[in-house]
Amino acid sequence: MDADILIFIIVAGATLLANWLSSFVIKKGENLATKQDIEDITKKIESVKAIIGTQQYIHQTRYQNEFNILKELTSKLVALQLKTVGLRTPAKGVITQQTNLEERAKREKKEYEEHKSAFLSLFEYLEENKPFLPEGIYEGAIKVFEISFAEGMAFRFADPLEIGYGKYYEEYQQNADKIKEELAKVILLIRSRVKFWEAFECASAEPKK
Repeated sequence: MDADILIFIIVAGATLLANWLSSFVIKKGENLATKQDIEDITKKIESVKAIIGTQQYIHQTRYQNEFNILKELTSKLVALQLKTVGLRTPAKGVITQQTNLEERAKREKKEYEEHKSAFLSLFEYLEENKPFLPEGIYEGAIKVFEISFAEGMAFRFADPLEIGYGKYYEEYQQNADKIKEELAKVILLIRSRVKFWEAFECASAEPKK
């Protein structure tokens, strides 16, 4: 983050310098500047603008790539949260008690496989994009992943008839609250990152003539 802030300051400062030089040329041209003065300063302005343009392109490209990665990550995190908290709710407990074992096993297998698919999708995406994820976001996403894993295993192997429905759903509620809390933290970090790049883009943009 420190490096990003330094780049932000440099590009914004260079932009201000280029704009100041442009105003200076106009002012001096109106007063005492010679043709050679104007040509020399104009060359310096164009040189600064060329550097700024290159830096802007590089960082705008980086911003767009990072934005796309974070957007997809958010989608996968939310999808996993929904699949996780939907595995074993108190309402499903009533349905479970009213259905025969075969129907119950069939339904639970389908739900588990859907959760597993969202779970693996997030894991693969995180590992694939780990080098490009800003500090804190990867670690936060892993926490969501770990809570989801724990809930998935409980759904797959814990028997509410054996441990009691009260304890079974108390554990579910704890995991549901934890995953909601950790997801909110990650989304806050993502939102802050997007705002940083938006501020960078505004500061480095040339004013319209």
